[in-house]
Amino acid sequence: MNKQDIIDYCLSLPGVYEESSKDGVFAKFRYSTNKKCFVHVYERNGHLFVNIKSHPDTVDFLRQTYKDINVGFNTDKSSWNAIRIGGDVPEDELRSMISESYNSVKPKRSATWTTLA
Repeated sequence: MNKQDIIDYCLSLPGVYEESSKDGVFAKFRYSTNKKCFVHVYERNGHLFVNIKSHPDTVDFLRQTYKDINVGFNTDKSSWNAIRIGGDVPEDELRSMISESYNSVKPKRSATWTTLA
């Protein structure tokens, strides 16, 4: 995946909008109703990275599984991972991590209760 593929995938998710830096080097993707961020895309030291919010129980597992997943840059270390694009993380796994991050920030549907008469 390249930068545009990642941007297009994030924007294909319902209710998502992008915030970009003026120079276009950094982009954040947020859920529209609660404005919670689930992905950062940025360039650092000549490489493209994606910070992805992960469940605290899986961040270490992912870091141990892939050499190109490390502690998230400039984020909460307990729930964000930085993935170097073009490394050992398969594209389908990256898409799955983005979807999981998206699902973790979107508002949960409340249960509707009805009474049986």
